[in-house]
Amino acid sequence: MLKQDSVTNDKDDGMISSSLWSTTNTVVNYIISDIRKKQRSFKIGMLTILLAVGFTVFLDSAFEVAPLAFLKAGQDQLGSIDFKIVSD
Repeated sequence: MLKQDSVTNDKDDGMISSSLWSTTNTVVNYIISDIRKKQRSFKIGMLTILLAVGFTVFLDSAFEVAPLAFLKAGQDQLGSIDFKIVSD
């Protein structure tokens, strides 16, 4: 009886994977047909994503470089004189 149950479970797994495949195929076909119908909306969406990702990467890079820029500015202002001659 155990073997029959395992065979049944194998068939169920096959149905799940084929169902997943058919659902994925349907979704992909729907998306492709929608892109073909509404090309302008697709281009606007892609441009929006590219701008958002680009701006986020720019901000992240700016925050990484900012401490170095402030350190350089501080050295330029105060580090130009390494010692001071003071008369008594």
